[in-house]
Amino acid sequence: MDELNPYESPKVEKPLKPAQVVKRGASVAAILVFTPLAVLIAFCANCTVVNVPYFPDSSPFWLTLPLPVGVFIVMMVWAISTHRRDKQR
Repeated sequence: MDELNPYESPKVEKPLKPAQVVKRGASVAAILVFTPLAVLIAFCANCTVVNVPYFPDSSPFWLTLPLPVGVFIVMMVWAISTHRRDKQR
């Protein structure tokens, strides 16, 4: 028999209600829908910051990529962790 952990509340296995399933699915869907918007905003903000007098002739394009790529990675990790956490409940 499994030993009970005194520091963890006991978990009762019961099926999820339809409202819970919809709520959890909507949370992951919202993250996935807003990810492209967040990446676009990060890209535009980064382009604005890079186009300052430090680079008068032309802004190196590669300087605009790290922030949007980072935002994309962080939001995808967030979506995956939310999905996994919801599956475990």
